[in-house]
Amino acid sequence: MEYTYKHFTQIESTNTYALANLERLPEGTVIAAETQTAGRGQPGKNWISANPGNLYISLVLKPQIAIPDLPQLSLV
Repeated sequence: MEYTYKHFTQIESTNTYALANLERLPEGTVIAAETQTAGRGQPGKNWISANPGNLYISLVLKPQIAIPDLPQLSLV
């Protein structure tokens, strides 16, 4: 798989960006940011980074798997 790298100094959320642009982003796109202003954590939790120094990334994968197998994807 080839990788495409998109870097942002600041972004609302790498995951939100990935979902909003999913149709045009190829599989293997890595979205990285130095800070996030509205990152998403576990349900009901915010994931906010005020200062650079951590790694915030989302990876676009478009697996061809059966719907019943989707819950197992998070284990990968």
